[in-house]
Amino acid sequence: MIQVDPGGLDIQVKNLRMVTANQIHGDMAVGSAQTTDFIYPKILIRNLPVFRSPDPFAVVRPGEVLTTVFLSLADDGRSGRFRVVTNLDETMAKQFRLVPSNPGLEVSPLEFRLPFAVEGILQIGMGVPQGEHGLAAFIGKRQVWKRETMIRIVRPNVGLTGFVQGVSAAERYHRPGDTVQLYLHGSGLTSAYASALNARVNEMTMGPAAFQFISASQMRFTFQVPLNAPLRGYGVTILDQKDTELYKKEDVFNLVPPNWIRGVQVAPPIKPGQNGLFRILGRDLSADFVRNLRLGSDEPGIELKNLRQQDASVLAADISVSSAVAPGDYWIHLIHQDKEIQPPYGSLIKVETP
Repeated sequence: MIQVDPGGLDIQVKNLRMVTANQIHGDMAVGSAQTTDFIYPKILIRNLPVFRSPDPFAVVRPGEVLTTVFLSLADDGRSGRFRVVTNLDETMAKQFRLVPSNPGLEVSPLEFRLPFAVEGILQIGMGVPQGEHGLAAFIGKRQVWKRETMIRIVRPNVGLTGFVQGVSAAERYHRPGDTVQLYLHGSGLTSAYASALNARVNEMTMGPAAFQFISASQMRFTFQVPLNAPLRGYGVTILDQKDTELYKKEDVFNLVPPNWIRGVQVAPPIKPGQNGLFRILGRDLSADFVRNLRLGSDEPGIELKNLRQQDASVLAADISVSSAVAPGDYWIHLIHQDKEIQPPYGSLIKVETP
């Protein structure tokens, strides 16, 4: 038996109903005793938890603050737009204010999107010292929220103004022989710093990296993967010209085997009673692999046939959805030699509402 644990003090789950073979819907009722908090529902089968929602929903009581998050940061790293998640009426909004822990931190006039959001810009003055600084929220004289570590001011680690704070891959999954494109994220960067930076792959030598300036918050660089590189995850370290480590991150990109499946798609979107094209996306897909690949669905009204290879990265099949199929999400099973493939980007398709 499937159950839902709402994960809250005073939250009830009602009206669970099956919408598709792969989708159950329900309603959540929030009681008056529920506290302000992030809520992570759990799914239980035979009273054992099998899944916890990675993305919460939130409950905010009137006159309280759930959290404050930055929406964006300026390229120089000295200001940022933030949002306070709260629950205010017009009377409370007139008394609502934010007080930084240091007078050198300036908060712009607040923009109210009642009842649940307040936005503004936090500016760091030149005299604010390094270290952690906080923010407190008041309604009148009553403090309703406080965070001691809202921001952390650090010394530049590239030149006089630049700070390196992240690395990401344009595409996470690659094959040996690929060119891996990566992005350096930071603040206060200039084009002059492109020649002052270096990078290396942690697990094996993949040659030097040349940096290309994009903006004060981003640079681009690449590595050429050797053909003999082992299939595994790889991390990246950013260094200056003296080989001083500025930033290090593990598991930035992965090398995958041949006949690797990335995910699936239906294009154009399909509705009940329609036919369409189902695609499987991957890398180095062989004809032998395709011959032994089977497709299936838990919904009898969804039929997949005529699987064929378009190229080494794309397989295609004809998909038909009967008019009796309910709109919703459906899991397409990819079976190769009696083993189900679990693509990193999933194999769910969506049947659209007519």
